[in-house]
Formats: sequence, C-alpha cells, structure tokens
Amino acid sequence: MKRNHTKSPIDNKKVLVILPTYNEQENITNLILDLSNQLNNEGHIIVIDDNSPDGTAKTVRELISKINNLHLICREGKQGLGSAYREAIRWALENLEIEIYVHMDADYSHPPNILQEIIMPINEGYDVVIASRYIPGGGVINWSFSRKILSRVGNIFSKFVVGTKVNDSTSGFRALSKESAKEIYVKPNKEKGFGYLVESLVRMRKLGFKIKEVPLIYSERRFGETKLSNNETFQYGKILFRLAFRRIIDR
Repeated sequence: MKRNHTKSPIDNKKVLVILPTYNEQENITNLILDLSNQLNNEGHIIVIDDNSPDGTAKTVRELISKINNLHLICREGKQGLGSAYREAIRWALENLEIEIYVHMDADYSHPPNILQEIIMPINEGYDVVIASRYIPGGGVINWSFSRKILSRVGNIFSKFVVGTKVNDSTSGFRALSKESAKEIYVKPNKEKGFGYLVESLVRMRKLGFKIKEVPLIYSERRFGETKLSNNETFQYGKILFRLAFRRIIDR
C-alpha cells in the first residue's frame, strides 16, 4: 500500500473537500468562499447535510450557481459523521476524478488557511494526513482544563491501547489519498459516528498506509452550538473500549 515519495505541483481540480453539516447556516457561506479561494476556484467542495432545520441546505443551493464545483447531498436526518464521509466518498468516486479527499468540520474550528498544508503531504506520497493538536506547533484555544484533559487522555488511549499510533486520532481535519479513500468506502467501518475517526486510522495502520501529522491550532466554532454533547462523549468512550477489546481478540 505504500507509495513512493514524489513531489509534483498540486492539481486543485482533483481535490475534494467534504463538509458534513447539521445546523451550520451561519458558518457555511463564508467557509465555502474561503475554501474556494484556497483552492483557487478549481477544487471541488461537497456539503452533505443531515436535514438541518436552520436552512443550511437552502443556503448551499443558493451558492451552487455562484461557486465553481460546489455540490450538495441532502439526507433525511442525522446519520452520523462516519456515514456522511462514506456517502460523500461514494458519490465522488462515481461522479468525479478526485485524487485527494479532505475531511473537515464546517464550524471554523478547522482553519481553511492551512488547507494546502494538509494536502501537500498526500502529493508527496503519504496516504493519510492528520491536522494534529498534539504535535509541536499544534494546540487548542479557549478550552476548559477538563476538556483538555479528556481529549489528551482519549488520544493517548487511542494511540497506545487501540493502536492508532498517532498523537491526535480524534482530529476530524485530515486528507486521504484516493487509495485510502477507496478503502473506507469499499469496506465500510462499523462505527457511523465520531468513532469512525479512530476506527478508520486503525484500519489504515494495519494496511500499511503512510500516515503523517501536521500542526493544527484548534479553536472553538464561530457560530452555533457544538455537536459534541455529554452523551456523545460517553458514547465515544464506549467506542474506544470496544475498539481496544477488538484489537486484543484479533491478535
């Protein structure tokens, strides 16, 4: 699965940014414009919306006639982060000629101005690139002490017990080569929600894909409410233990 390190100019026309959304109407217009500028109005952007009651999909429809290569998938309800990425990848494999797939939150916690830094290592031969809060140059802004501890402990557990072997396995800002994106779609992960982020990395590691982390300064969303509730946090903890147990019995 490993590819040779070869440098060549990035072809933005073959880049797809995937934006799962639920109630992101206040953020989505500016984010799409910023991403389009980062891609020099050439790359593709797809919004996959889970029936947002705030009119996110309506806003995107209005932008489609103004923004090159902007696409929209509307789903009937909230079906989970992992399933959104898989559906977007499936659609792109069937309809576009994409070489680099970018995962990204739609709330500005993932800064669009580092998009090229996420893409570049894929162009140099890596298969998965993670924007990491927990390597030199990375960090978080305006988090409570308890949230910092919870995130760090979860990522340490993921790295050493679950077996991701990366410092920030819960980061949703990442880029995938076409080969690794196909792997996610052809053999779907069991986890449909946030657990997808960790489970997919475990699979990539087992398959020998080349993984790299680049620094990310993570900040809170600009507008709207966080989707990570206490229940989501609890469920995520259960997922980590399930993945760890699965790793033990697979040995």
